[in-house]
Amino acid sequence: MMGSSNQQSARSIDELLRDRSLERKFEFDEPVDESIPDLVDLARAGPTVSRKEQRRQAAVARDAAKPVEAEPLRLPFEMTNAKGEIQFNKVLEAGAWLGIFLLIGWEIYINSPFFERAAPMAPIVYETPPKLS
Repeated sequence: MMGSSNQQSARSIDELLRDRSLERKFEFDEPVDESIPDLVDLARAGPTVSRKEQRRQAAVARDAAKPVEAEPLRLPFEMTNAKGEIQFNKVLEAGAWLGIFLLIGWEIYINSPFFERAAPMAPIVYETPPKLS
């Protein structure tokens, strides 16, 4: 299918959604009732859009007026709550993560060429299955 040279492509998603030129070329069984407003026009002119825009502008102004405070550095394994008390479950969680990382490190080490066995590998006792008589 070839497009004509005088058609312009949509430059953005919003322009593509608002473009009604293709709908005008469709043929419908029932005639279009012009008294029914277009939903795109209703959404564009609706009071909720202006309220949302007002709320957004108020939030931007409120954020701009608020002084920027530096938040204290929070470590991922912080074991105290807001009152400064040590939480037992956080201590257990940090210990579990430490154990996991140590085991992963140990597995990497024993599978690396830096690890040498102190004793020879255990011999294979049965090369062939024993014969039962």
